[in-house]
Amino acid sequence: MSGFLGLARVDGEALDANLIDSFHHASQLDQPSPLADRWLSPARDLAITRLHQGILNPGAQPVSSPDGQVLLFLEGEVFNEDLDLNNQPLAILQAYLHEGQALFARLNGQFLLGIVELRQRRLTLVTDRIGTVALFYIRMGDLLAFSPRIKPLLSLPGFKPRLNPEALANFMSTGCLLEGKYLLQDIQLLRQAQVMTVEPHSVKIQPYWTFSYADQRDERDPKVLSQELSELVVQAVKRQTRDSIPYAVPLSGGYDSRSIVSSMRRLNPTQSLKTVTWGDEDHRPDSDVMVAQRLAEHLRTNHSFYRLGAEALPGNFHEYVRLSEARVDSAGNYPEGLGMFRRIRSELGVNLLYRGNEYFGIREAGSRYKEAVYLAFLPTFNLLPRSFKYLYPAVYDTLADLSESQMKRLMRQYRYESFIDTKDHLFINERFYAFHNPLTQLKRHIVEERNPLLDNDVIEFMRRVPTPLRIWKSLFHDVVSCLLPESGKIGICKVISLVDWDHRMQTDAKLQNFIRQTLLENANGFQQWVDRDKLIRFLDQSFTPRHINSRSLQRRVIRKIRKRLDIYELPPSEEIFRLMILKVWAEDYLKDNFDWR
Repeated sequence: MSGFLGLARVDGEALDANLIDSFHHASQLDQPSPLADRWLSPARDLAITRLHQGILNPGAQPVSSPDGQVLLFLEGEVFNEDLDLNNQPLAILQAYLHEGQALFARLNGQFLLGIVELRQRRLTLVTDRIGTVALFYIRMGDLLAFSPRIKPLLSLPGFKPRLNPEALANFMSTGCLLEGKYLLQDIQLLRQAQVMTVEPHSVKIQPYWTFSYADQRDERDPKVLSQELSELVVQAVKRQTRDSIPYAVPLSGGYDSRSIVSSMRRLNPTQSLKTVTWGDEDHRPDSDVMVAQRLAEHLRTNHSFYRLGAEALPGNFHEYVRLSEARVDSAGNYPEGLGMFRRIRSELGVNLLYRGNEYFGIREAGSRYKEAVYLAFLPTFNLLPRSFKYLYPAVYDTLADLSESQMKRLMRQYRYESFIDTKDHLFINERFYAFHNPLTQLKRHIVEERNPLLDNDVIEFMRRVPTPLRIWKSLFHDVVSCLLPESGKIGICKVISLVDWDHRMQTDAKLQNFIRQTLLENANGFQQWVDRDKLIRFLDQSFTPRHINSRSLQRRVIRKIRKRLDIYELPPSEEIFRLMILKVWAEDYLKDNFDWR
C-alpha cells in the first residue's frame, strides 16, 4: 500500500492519540506497507503518514521550508526538467514557495502531494492529471480522514457501512466504479487533477486542470502531425528513463508498448532491455505472445514469458478481492493474484514496469448515444437486456434506473458536436480512471509503474488532434511506423492470450464447484438481491458447453442486427466474476448491512 494516510480535525481541536494509533494500525492489518513516514502537527490537529515501497523518492519525508513553516509530502514522482530530480520533494516545495498553486498544472508526472502550511493551518492535497495515486476520504463531522485504501476508513469510530446502489450498478454493468464513487456511501475518491484544501472549519475541492478536446483543432498535414507526435513520444520516454531504477517493459502484440521500446532503442541502441509478456499460452499463431516474441527479437531485448495459471484462481480469488477492494473486475486477468508480479520482480530483478496507457483514441467512430456509451466500455443496464435476470425485479429496476440516469448526466457533461469526441472523452474521464488506475494501484503493492504515453505534452497534443485521426488510433499507427518502420512486417496481434474463461467455466469441474460454493453457500445478505433459483439456472446455462462458430455467417448477421438495435451482452464469465467479487467483498465490508435506502 502506497500513499497518504491521514486524520485532520477541521475545528482545530487536538486529535485523540488512541484514534491516531488505531487508524495507523488498521492500515497495516490488511496490507502492511514496508515503509512509513509518520508526522503529527505541533497542534496535534493533523496526522499524516506517507506509506511507500522505498522505490520512488525513498528519502524521509516531509521536507520543510527554511523557516520550518511549510512542509511537503510526495508519493510518486515528477519528470520536469527544470526541477532537481535528484531531490524531488524539496524541488517541488521550493517551486511551490515561488509559484503557489499555479505550480500544480505544470507538474509532469504521476504523484500525490501533501502540503502543510503551519502558519495558515492549511493542508493541501493534490492529485496528478491522471489520478495515479489513490486518495479516498470521508468527513464525519469535524473529522476528515483519508487513506490510499478503503479498509482503514472502516475502522473509524461511528462509521456504519452502507451500500451505494449507484456504484453497485456501475460495477455490475461496467466492472468498475465511476465518478470517483465507491461501493460504500460517504466514501469518495479525490479525482484526477484535483486540489483538496483543508482549513479551519472548511474543506474545499476544486480542479486545477480539466481535460477537454480543443475547439480549434490542428489541421496540418497528418504526416506532419505524426512526425511531431513521434518526437513527443521519444521525448516522454527520455524523461522517464533518466534514473537507474531497474525496469522491464511489458510487451503486447499491439502498438502502445512497441512505441515505448522502439523509443528506448532510438535513445540508446546498445542498452540492455528487459521485456516481458504474460498469457494463457505461448504458441497460438498471431497471438499477442507470439507477436511480442517477434518484436523482442527484432528490438534485441531480453524477453521473458510468464504463463497465466488459470488453475490457481480459486486459491487466489479472495486475495484479489481483498487487495482490489472490489474497485475493478479483473480477477480473471490475474488468476494468481499478485503472484506473477512477485515472480517478475524477483526473477528479473526489476522494481518498475513501463506501461502503454494512452489517450490516442478508442475503437471505432460511433454515431449514436447508446453506441457511444458501449464503445466507451461503459454499458448501462438498458444496453444489456439479456444480463442480470437473476436479480429480484425491484432490485433490477432500481439499478437500471440509476445506471441510465447517471449515464445521461455524464453524456450531458461530455457533450460535443461529434459523437466520437463524446465517446473518447467519456472513456478518458470515466472508464480510463475507473478501470486502469485501480489496476495500477493494485500492482503497486509489488512493483511501481510509469506511463510515458501520458506525458503532459503528449496529452496536450492529443487535445488538438482532428477527430478522425483518433478513430482506431489512426494517427498513432503512423507514429509507430515512424518509430519502427518494420512494424508492418512484424504484424499486429489478432488473438489476446488471456484465459478464455467462458470456455474454462464450461469444462473445468473444479472451477464450477468453486463458483457455486462462492455464490450459493455462506449466506451473508447478498441473497437479498438475488433470486437463488434463477441464479442456479444462469450458472447451469453458463457451465453447459456450447459448440457455436462465432465466425459463422448467421452469428455475424445476428451481431450486426443487435448492434444496430443497440442490444449488447456480457460474456457469462464477466457477469459471474462480478457477482463473485461482490459476494466476497460484502462478507468483509458490509457487516450484514445490505440496505441501501
